[in-house]
Amino acid sequence: MEQIPPPFTVDSSSCSFFYNSSLDVSSDKNGSSAFLPFKNVPYYFSIHPYVPLSSFPLSVNLQFSGDGCDISPLTYYNGSECTSNVTGTLLAGSHSFNVPVPTTWYRFSVGPNVGAITISASAPDGPVELVLRHGASPSSAIHDGKGQFINLNYPQPGIWFIEATKLASTSGYVTIDITTVQCSPDKGGPACAIPVTSVATGTAFLKETLLPPSINYYQYSSSEPLLVTIRSYNGPSPLILVSLNQLPTLDNALAKGCNQEYCTYTSSFQLDVTLMNSSWFIGVSAPRDYNGSVVNYGIWFGSSCPPSCQPEQGVCGEGEETGICRCRYGKEGLDCSEDAPMGREYLVLITLASILVVSFALSVSVPLKLNPKSFYD
Repeated sequence: MEQIPPPFTVDSSSCSFFYNSSLDVSSDKNGSSAFLPFKNVPYYFSIHPYVPLSSFPLSVNLQFSGDGCDISPLTYYNGSECTSNVTGTLLAGSHSFNVPVPTTWYRFSVGPNVGAITISASAPDGPVELVLRHGASPSSAIHDGKGQFINLNYPQPGIWFIEATKLASTSGYVTIDITTVQCSPDKGGPACAIPVTSVATGTAFLKETLLPPSINYYQYSSSEPLLVTIRSYNGPSPLILVSLNQLPTLDNALAKGCNQEYCTYTSSFQLDVTLMNSSWFIGVSAPRDYNGSVVNYGIWFGSSCPPSCQPEQGVCGEGEETGICRCRYGKEGLDCSEDAPMGREYLVLITLASILVVSFALSVSVPLKLNPKSFYD
């Protein structure tokens, strides 16, 4: 779904799975492999050489192994094979049903901008353990939630799978309750109390304030591909977090950081995909190691350079200065729209000029009108 970033921005922090064969001492660099525990969601791959391509020809043979599951509401990959043992699909509310075996599986859907989900289970003859996972089969080792009562904040939209096990190891009735907190478009988060600002291509806010550890959120619902750029007034640029149909956090964001070639002075993130009936949620967060109390920044959408950077005020930079509006004389600000205060050097010149004018005036002789009579007296 996202634009493939340049090689130097690909690392373990920006990818779901990251494997570098040049760091694998067991690899002879003529062949390498990695095991990736996939979920039932789309993945995109990029392969980058560990040496410049000009050094020698590069031949890549990419092979995938494993089952390819049919697209079916009740079929999924359980980690070793395709299975259709999902009993059914659940909706929000209370469900009571007979479990013929100690363990059974269900699925349910989470829609856009759901602040939180709560799932609980009970049985008349003993406790029930739930194991929950987004987009894939859950297990005791790999899951997104486990227990008789599970509360998840910022749940990812899509299909979730539930494994319900009666700890008494007997068949019988089980009750599962699912509660969702649906937020309005301008709010989000567990209690739907976090404000979200709606934006589109061309939107720019040049004087935003971030108070760490909080995150500022924006919702981009335009039919045009997403391009968001931020630049800080004080210190390094904040971190861009991106998620689809959900508020991103440092832990659950689908993507984060800068995926453009130049990220020195500004941070930009671009997604070359057009959405229908969906929204990108963008979060602006201070880096994890940031120790300051406030971050002042500007954010704009649809361009690398501020959209209000006009030729009579400034010029958009190139190369390493991509995203910077280079101000002309007498202008300042992220888009060079503000009048710059007079600098110290100009105040000194004005003061010197004033002194010279006064000195010149005092040095000029003043003509006197003499009374002729005085000469004779």
